[in-house]
Amino acid sequence: ANWLSSLPDEPRSATLSGRVTGVTKDAFASFVDPAQLEQVTLTADASLAAEADRFALDAIRASIVLDQASLTLAGVPFTQSAPTRVRLEGGRARLEELRWDAQGNELRASGTADLIGPAPVIDVAVNGALDLRALGAFASGIASGGLAYTALTVRGPLASPQIVGSVHVSWGELRPETPSLSADDFNGTIAVDAARRATIYLNGDINGGPAYVEGEFALDEIASPRGRLSVTAWG
Repeated sequence: ANWLSSLPDEPRSATLSGRVTGVTKDAFASFVDPAQLEQVTLTADASLAAEADRFALDAIRASIVLDQASLTLAGVPFTQSAPTRVRLEGGRARLEELRWDAQGNELRASGTADLIGPAPVIDVAVNGALDLRALGAFASGIASGGLAYTALTVRGPLASPQIVGSVHVSWGELRPETPSLSADDFNGTIAVDAARRATIYLNGDINGGPAYVEGEFALDEIASPRGRLSVTAWG
C-alpha cells in the first residue's frame, strides 16, 4: 500500500492474463459430498484476461473463457457446443455464451449479474433440453430418466430470485431403491408464474398402472416451498 501511494499521480492501470489447464472434479472436493462426487467427472481449461485502473470492482474489465470442458453426471456426458464466455465490466458480469450438449440435447443460458450494491442481482434465461438421468449425480438411491425442456427466466436478488417459465417433462422415469416403486413414461408440465406459484401436472405409469401427479406450491422461499402434491394411481 505504501509503495502504491508513492507513485506519481498519473493514469495507472494493471493487467493480468493467464491460463488454467487440467481442472478436474478434485477442485470441488471441499464443497461437494464425496458420494456425489463419485458420480462426476470433469476436465477443463480456462483463460483469463483482466485490467483495472484502480482497486475497485467497478473498475475491473475482465473476460473468462472456458476453452475446453467436458463433464459427466451420473454417466451422462456433457460437452460444450461453444466455449463458455463470461465478461466483467462496470461491476456487471455478463454470461455471453453458455451452450452445453448431452447426446444431442442442448441446454443454453445467458444473462447478467449486477455485483455492486448490498446484494447481487441476477437476470438469467435458461432454455433447452436437460437429460434427467443427470439428476442421479445429486440424489443417492434414485435412478431417473427422460428429458426436461426448459424455458425459464431467473430475475432479482441472488438470495431470492423470481423464477418464471415452464419445464416440460417427456418420458420421465423415477426409480427409488426404497420403497419399491417404478414410475415410467411421465409427461407433463411444471409451470411457475410471476406470483411465485408453481403448478404441476404429470401423467404416466406407476408400477405398470396409469397414474397422474398434480400439485401447487408457493415459492416465496425457494429453499422451503410450501404446498400440496397428490398422486393418483390405478393398479
